[in-house]
Amino acid sequence: MRHQDGTPERRGSFLPNDDFEMSFDRLKAPEERLLTTIVVGMSGKRKILRYNFPKLVRVGAVTTMFSRGTIFNLDKTIGLLILSYGIAFTLASIMVVRMEDPASFSTKSLSSILKVTDNLQRFCPFLFGLFVSLIIGRWWFIRTQAVGAMVDHCINISCLLSSYGARILQRKEDWEDFKKIHNRIVKYGLAALSCIAKESRGGQKSLEELEVQGLLTAEERSWLEDSGNSPATLWCWITALGAEALEMMKVAFPNHNMFFTETRMGIEGVNLCHQYLRTQLPFPYVHMITMLVNVNNMVMATVAGLKFGVALTNNDPFVCMAEVLQFMLVPLLYQGLLQVCVLIGDPLGDDIIDFPILEYQHELNDTCKSMLEHTRLMYEKRFERRQSPLPNAHHIRALVPDKAVSSAAPAPPVVAQHPLLDNLWYKHSSWSSLTANLRNYGKTWMKECQYHRKIMQQHQRHISAMCTRRLAGPPRICSYRRPRLNTAQVLKRGPGQDSRILVATCALPQVVGRLT
Repeated sequence: MRHQDGTPERRGSFLPNDDFEMSFDRLKAPEERLLTTIVVGMSGKRKILRYNFPKLVRVGAVTTMFSRGTIFNLDKTIGLLILSYGIAFTLASIMVVRMEDPASFSTKSLSSILKVTDNLQRFCPFLFGLFVSLIIGRWWFIRTQAVGAMVDHCINISCLLSSYGARILQRKEDWEDFKKIHNRIVKYGLAALSCIAKESRGGQKSLEELEVQGLLTAEERSWLEDSGNSPATLWCWITALGAEALEMMKVAFPNHNMFFTETRMGIEGVNLCHQYLRTQLPFPYVHMITMLVNVNNMVMATVAGLKFGVALTNNDPFVCMAEVLQFMLVPLLYQGLLQVCVLIGDPLGDDIIDFPILEYQHELNDTCKSMLEHTRLMYEKRFERRQSPLPNAHHIRALVPDKAVSSAAPAPPVVAQHPLLDNLWYKHSSWSSLTANLRNYGKTWMKECQYHRKIMQQHQRHISAMCTRRLAGPPRICSYRRPRLNTAQVLKRGPGQDSRILVATCALPQVVGRLT
C-alpha cells in the first residue's frame, strides 16, 4: 500500500509501547499568604515559592516576625539558645544587685570586662560576615550552575529537537512518533531533578514516586534503583535518545554538536550538584565560626546583665532599657544568621526555604510542551500555505519503517578483504564465476593503463609548448624531477579510483609499460 505521494504506508509506530504524555499535575495549587506564596513539594511539605518584598517593607518586619518562613518559626533551636542567653543575663544582673558595693564593681572591674567584649567585637563580625557570604554564594551557585543548568539545558535540548522535528517531519504519523521520543526525553529530565532532590534528603533509593507520577516505567525504575548515580544515568539516556532522534530525521552530523554540547553541560550540572552537596566546608572552620558566635552571644548577654544590674542599683531606667534591648537584639541577629546558614547549606531538602523542585519541574514541563506544540502549529500552517519547505531545505516526506527482525540464523561475520580482491573472491562460490570476473577486471585495468598513457602524452606536449613560449632561444624541453613509485605501490590503487593523481606523483611511462 502506498500513499498519494508515492511513499510506502507504514504499519505501526516506532514506539508502540511508549504512551508518555506531556502532563505533570501539581499536588496542590499555590497558596497566597500575607507576604509569601506557598506551594507543596514532592514530599508533601510546604515551601516558599516567592515573597512580596515591597509589601514586607511597607508592613514592616517587626509586625510580620512570626510569619511562616521567618527565623522565629523555622526551628526551635534558636528559641532554646535565646533562652540560655536570657538565663546568663538574669544571673549576671542578680549577681550585681546582690553585691555589697556595686559602685566599686562598676569603677574597678567592669572596665576590664568591657575591654574583653570590645576585643571580641573587633573580629567576630568580620569572620562571621565572611562565613555568611560564603554560604550564600554556595546557595546561589547551586541554584544557577547546578539545578539551573539541568533545567536550562533540558529546555535547550527540547527546543533543538522540536525545531528540527516540526519542520523536517511533514506527515502526522511521523510527527506523533517524534513526539513520543521528545516526551520521553523531557520525562527523563524531570526524573533527574527528582533523583537529585531525593539524594539530598537522605539517599532514598526507592523511586516509586517517579513511577506514580508517570516519569518512569516500572522497568526503568528498577534499573535506576540499582545504579550508583541515577541522575547521570538519566542524562545518558537523554543523550542516546536525542542522538537517535536526530539520526532518524537525517540531520547532518556536524549539527549534532549543539545537541551533545547541551547534554554535556547538563551532566556537568549533575556533577556540580554532587560536588557541592557531598563536599561540605571544612569541619574545623565551621566549628570555629559556630563557637565564635556562641561565645560572642554569651559574653554580650552577660555584659548586658552586668550593666543592667549596675543601672538598676543606680536607679537609671533608661540604661536598663538600653541593656535589655542590646541583650535581645544582638544575640538574636547573630544566632538567626547562623540558623539561616544551616538551612541554606543544603537547599535541596524539605525545609520551607529550600528550593521548590516540584515547581521547577512544572516550569520545565510547561515550557517544553509549549515549544513543541506551538512550533508544530506554525509549521502546519506553513505547510498548508505552501510556504515550507523552502528551496534546498532539508525535509522528509515520510520516514521509512524499520524492517522486522527475522528469526533466521544470524549472518556470518564479514571477513576482512584485500583491496585488489574486493568483490572478487569472497563473493563467488565457483571457480568459473571468479575467473570471468577476473577477466573483466583485467580488461578494465588495461583500459585505465591506456588512459594513463594518453594523459601522460598530453602533459608532455603541454609542458613542451609552455617551455617553448617562456624560454628564449631555441626551443628546449623543460625537465622536472618527479618522485617515482614502484610497481607494488601503484598496484595498491584499485580500478575506478581517481587516476589523475598518478600523473603528478610517479613516472607513468615506465609504470604503464611494465603493466602492459
